[in-house]
Order: sequence, then C-alpha cells, then structure tokens
Amino acid sequence: MDYEGTLGVRPDRVFNLGSAVGRGAPNRPGDVMLIQAMFKVIKNNHGSPYFLDIRTLKDAPLSEPTGRKDHGTMEAINTYQFVCRRILLAADG
Repeated sequence: MDYEGTLGVRPDRVFNLGSAVGRGAPNRPGDVMLIQAMFKVIKNNHGSPYFLDIRTLKDAPLSEPTGRKDHGTMEAINTYQFVCRRILLAADG
C-alpha cells in the first residue's frame, strides 16, 4: 500500500504489532514494548496525540518500555481506548 500517497503517512512512521496488546490479548513482549514506547512518546508530547483532546495520558503512571504488561501500561491502553470510543461514538451519533 502507498501509505504516504493514499493515507498521508510516511512509511518510516508506520509500526505493526504481531498480535493484540491489552486485557485478554496475547501481550507478546515485543508488542507490549512497542505500545509502551509509543505511549511514552505521546505522554512526552503534552499527553495526547494531536487528535485526542478529550482525555490524556499526561498523568498516566507509565513505566519505561520493558515488554512486560503492567498496571501503567493497562491504564494507558484503557485511556486510549476510552478516547477512541468517544470519538467514534461522537462521529456516529
């Protein structure tokens, strides 16, 4: 797929997980580490990605990326999913 031309996303900024991360998911260490690192970047950039202003990660208890599922990682995932659902419901409602 032409990520840059079709989606406006540069290929060097696209990351893929091997499997899901979160409650009831496989939570493979490499996938968990990628999610932890991405949340760390989001948190260090004022708490939210550019399109998420409803609830942020700025106060989330994030640990360093270790690849181990922990409380901080699960809280960040829950917060992110809450925001995504809020956006989707607002758009569909």
